[in-house]
Amino acid sequence: MRQVFQISVMVAIIFALHGCGLFNSNEKDQLREDLAFFWQRERTLPVSVFRGFDLTENETLYIYGDEHWYQSDDRGLNFKEFQNPDSVYFTKIIKKRTTYYGLGLHSYYLSQYDIDTLERDYFGLTSSIFVSTDGNNWEQKMPAFLMWDFNFQEDSLLHMGKENGIKSFNLETENFRDREFYSSKLSDYANEIFISNDGSIYLGCHDGIYKSVDKGKNWVRSSRNYIHKDDDNVESFYETEEGQLYSIGKKVHLSSDAGSSWDLYTIGFSDEDDDFEDLFGSDMHFRKDGLIYIASYFGIFVADQKNPENAKVAFRYTEDLWHGERYDYVVSFSNGDILLINDTLRRMMRGSKLNSGFWSEFGD
Repeated sequence: MRQVFQISVMVAIIFALHGCGLFNSNEKDQLREDLAFFWQRERTLPVSVFRGFDLTENETLYIYGDEHWYQSDDRGLNFKEFQNPDSVYFTKIIKKRTTYYGLGLHSYYLSQYDIDTLERDYFGLTSSIFVSTDGNNWEQKMPAFLMWDFNFQEDSLLHMGKENGIKSFNLETENFRDREFYSSKLSDYANEIFISNDGSIYLGCHDGIYKSVDKGKNWVRSSRNYIHKDDDNVESFYETEEGQLYSIGKKVHLSSDAGSSWDLYTIGFSDEDDDFEDLFGSDMHFRKDGLIYIASYFGIFVADQKNPENAKVAFRYTEDLWHGERYDYVVSFSNGDILLINDTLRRMMRGSKLNSGFWSEFGD
């Protein structure tokens, strides 16, 4: 059964602009005059347990929960409800033509007998790829094994993260190919599988970045000698139309030579004492218009990709705000609007971009 959740629009919230002393009074006055967004009333997420979200290239928004997943085709204003497979929750869905492919996780147990012949149950977590043509009725496509991400290459080649490497499946020949090439003290599973514009594959791992230029047959660690071991947990990537590649994790790194080398990319701002505050470790959305929307401990910021050390605050938290009340994720749309998500309290808030002086220094 599908249900549409109406999220009321154009209900303003007036936020207090006093707080933790990071900005002086002149900056506060400027914020009042040049608001970046018109903030709408905060609403509850449609899921009882938040399992993640995705924004597709055509700006379809997916939000995942324990029993259902939700799709919005109007930038988070309305959601349609879809059914998960029994006892399965999704963490990622990709739609190829008329078919949905979902990465579903579920628990399992094995009954074994110890030396005293007493039965014991061993619980664990596994996953698989499920397929559906309507988003409600699902069929398991792959044998179950633990993975954190999957991605398609040229429609017919499906890459899935596996322990110590990657498993590739050809949808036309139904042949599998396994490659094992890395290990980590933290996790042996890839965080993200990214396909670049030139067809290269990048794996973001707890052990840095691995790259393949031959559709996953051979792999090299491209981050070696460039990303410090304390900062090499890479969670996602973003590529510009010009081919510049950002790796995003504990810190952000930039490659201008197709992943052959990586430079530290610092994003932050200067407070009233001219002390620089680094915004690494935050959720970031790199945009095609050259801006970055950032959800950080201090608040919501906007930065220019060409001048990332002069980020501007768009919504600042007050000093008495509990950590769990701060927004964990930021989603931005092509028209400049923004959606903030708090997974602890299961809340979301939309912001409509204003035509104000806030954007003047960004060339907007």
